[in-house]
Amino acid sequence: MTPPSPMPPQAPNPLDALEPNILPAPIGFWPPAVGWWIVAGLALLLILVLAYALWRWYKSNVYRREAVRQLTAIQQSYTTHKSASRLVQQYNHLLKAVALQRYPREQVASLHGNEWLTFLDQQLKSSTDFTKGAGNVLGHSAYSKNVNLEADILHTVATRWVKKHRVNKPVNVKKKEGKPHV
Repeated sequence: MTPPSPMPPQAPNPLDALEPNILPAPIGFWPPAVGWWIVAGLALLLILVLAYALWRWYKSNVYRREAVRQLTAIQQSYTTHKSASRLVQQYNHLLKAVALQRYPREQVASLHGNEWLTFLDQQLKSSTDFTKGAGNVLGHSAYSKNVNLEADILHTVATRWVKKHRVNKPVNVKKKEGKPHV
């Protein structure tokens, strides 16, 4: 038997002679791809449209905020003068002015009595605060000497109407036949 032959010396691995791979630089966040520019543009457009809609809503309700301030001033002045008929007249005047801001003059200006109370109730969702509730004094007691009213409840009802009346509902108040109101 022959002794095992010594292994021939190993040749160097040719792959070891290769230079290491050069990796590309990592992808940065800037500048973003075209799709991200489109998304950012659409988001900015949406923000601008929402801001414009909010601004228009705010501007369209200036009359409501001013009317609430005036109602509060009327209520505070009532605590000093204690004249119920004056309070009713001032509330009527203010509510009519608010109604004329948002409804056609020819449909609102001539309303009085039950027609006026019906109109006020129709502009609130399922309300009878004016035809059957505390607001009833607005249609029947404006010029009476002895007015039976609960001023705090009337203030609450009037304030609620100013804040919550609908402006997009068409006015449908039936007029009585006969002489026009002058």
